[in-house]
Amino acid sequence: MEDKNKEEVMNIRKTFLFTFLFVLLLIPLFSSSAKDYIQLKSYVFGIKPQGQTGEPTKEPLSGATISLAKYPSIRTTSGTNGYFVLSGIPANQVHAFKIAKEGYVPTNIVAKVGGEDIDATSCFTQQSGPCPFPVEFDAISQEMADYVANLSISGIDLSNYGLLVLSFSTPNGGFMIDPQTVLVSIDGSDPLTPDRFIKFGPDVLIIPNVPPGEKTVAVSGISGVTIPLIILPVFTGEITMFNVEIFPESQMGEIKGQVTNEDGTPISGAIVEAIPQGVGSPVTTLTDAQGNYTLKVRVGSYKVAARAEGYARQFYPTTDRMEWAKLYICRTASDCGEYKLLPHSRKKDLREGLIRNHSYCGCIRKSLF
Repeated sequence: MEDKNKEEVMNIRKTFLFTFLFVLLLIPLFSSSAKDYIQLKSYVFGIKPQGQTGEPTKEPLSGATISLAKYPSIRTTSGTNGYFVLSGIPANQVHAFKIAKEGYVPTNIVAKVGGEDIDATSCFTQQSGPCPFPVEFDAISQEMADYVANLSISGIDLSNYGLLVLSFSTPNGGFMIDPQTVLVSIDGSDPLTPDRFIKFGPDVLIIPNVPPGEKTVAVSGISGVTIPLIILPVFTGEITMFNVEIFPESQMGEIKGQVTNEDGTPISGAIVEAIPQGVGSPVTTLTDAQGNYTLKVRVGSYKVAARAEGYARQFYPTTDRMEWAKLYICRTASDCGEYKLLPHSRKKDLREGLIRNHSYCGCIRKSLF
């Protein structure tokens, strides 16, 4: 009888131990939300014209609503001195941060966040140390928009179109743009004539009357510089702002590869993105008639995704989650990878109760260094 009791006690202890270990294994799965969503602390500013010259002035903007264009329920309001805290931001994604306030044109700041909380307050104060998120959250006042409209030869129609603002910068500051040589095209159209855009200051291009939707913007004609394609959302009656980072050739590398369907047939016109680890701007290109692509990127670590009409956006390997995707380390020597896109299948997303389209892409051969 005593032996039997000892055996039962041992079994209970074993069961408890196994249950404890099992719970420990499950904890990372249920706590993964910490990596899925981040918090951003920063400041928002209002831009107004000054005097007859129209020189833009910047001042902290309190009472402004900051939200995500794609997820409008994720929002906050700026307080004193324009300070705000925005929580619940989906991590490792490019977002359009929408700033709205009476007297200002809704302004969307396009930027990518990483997988960690961001405190960018040091970027706008006297605190020492590097700026962890060099993105300015600026809202354009109606006065400023009216002043810019007077500079446009073709006029600005915000009742039917949106407006794009591209600023150009280098690691050491702004970058001079020559309006006589720069070429801007949207969605593969012929380059815009000079009367279709406005050069504002030495390093800003304003493109008015852009139809709403996701737009592919190509900028060329800048001596010694190759600027990748830029994919930006445009909203009717709103402004979209994006900073184009320009780096010296000595800091650049390439990622090359091919996109095909499940039969090995090349997919032309597929959108391929190299998304940097942490913060930073994605680099985008389109595949050629043979499905080949070349991404010219700054040396660093990237995850690559491909998408095309009829196919959902997918990362390598075989996943729609960036954190599970293969990491490419781009050096000055070219890296190479191949992708295969398969037709989408319909899967139930249990978390949101929606039917969503998914496709799969796989790396056919590893990247070469």
